[in-house]
Amino acid sequence: MKEMNTTKIFNSILREDTSKKVKVIYPKSSKKGSFTKLDNIKNSIFLAGPCPRKDYRASDWREKTMITLENLGFNGYVLNPTNEYYDTDNADELTMQTQWEWEAMCKASAIVFYLARSEKNPGFTSNVEIGMWLDQPGIYVCIPEGDTKNANRYIEIKCKERNMPIYRTIEDCYAAVCKDLDRPGKTWYTSDTHFGQERTMVFSKRPFNTVKEMDLTIISNWNKHIMKNDIVYHLGDFGEDPSILKKTACKFFIDEKFNEIYLLRCLFSCTFNSCCSNCNNK
Repeated sequence: MKEMNTTKIFNSILREDTSKKVKVIYPKSSKKGSFTKLDNIKNSIFLAGPCPRKDYRASDWREKTMITLENLGFNGYVLNPTNEYYDTDNADELTMQTQWEWEAMCKASAIVFYLARSEKNPGFTSNVEIGMWLDQPGIYVCIPEGDTKNANRYIEIKCKERNMPIYRTIEDCYAAVCKDLDRPGKTWYTSDTHFGQERTMVFSKRPFNTVKEMDLTIISNWNKHIMKNDIVYHLGDFGEDPSILKKTACKFFIDEKFNEIYLLRCLFSCTFNSCCSNCNNK
């Protein structure tokens, strides 16, 4: 087994402030710009909940969240879906925003729903999202005290049915998140992920419509179970898309006896202790 130090292998180009431990990623950095790529965002938290439609920074609860995470010493990425550069002139903007948010939620290690509703920010989309994610791992729900007209009563009932705690302050909620993400390391064993392989999706009758959907689902389950201090031994049939390694949080080992190790080593110019016999990068 050889350890893959993906921190040294990959460099991300993201909209972030590298002077701080908490690195914030937004959907866009300019109105006519493209959406931010979501690579190498290990140990990340997605901030789900009502988004402001104007006065973005002044009225967004997420700004307080960033300060809270700084105070807690969180060292990772914050995926903030608030898009102050939303291009209303682009007919495809909503589709791209929705796709960006879904990919970010899949790749996040934790999704926090902060449900502070108001007439200006009713959070209708949050109802759909929490319904899709409530039974998945890595989900946290914060409903602040003084919930307006019991607007979240139904969600509270569903959380109670699942024995999910409901946090009443941002501070308590993110303290719990940070504790879980920084838990002592565990060792995991897996195989046959077959990332990027359409033939496996077809032959094994995996219940997905596209390879991207399959990969994102596996990544989501992976990142919400396996934390940054964990070690994963992959015993073979990793797949055909080595870029997946940029999207998983852990120390990673792959069994040399399987063919994909040749692909991975050659792609990364053999940043390992030794090289495969077929590789020229020795």
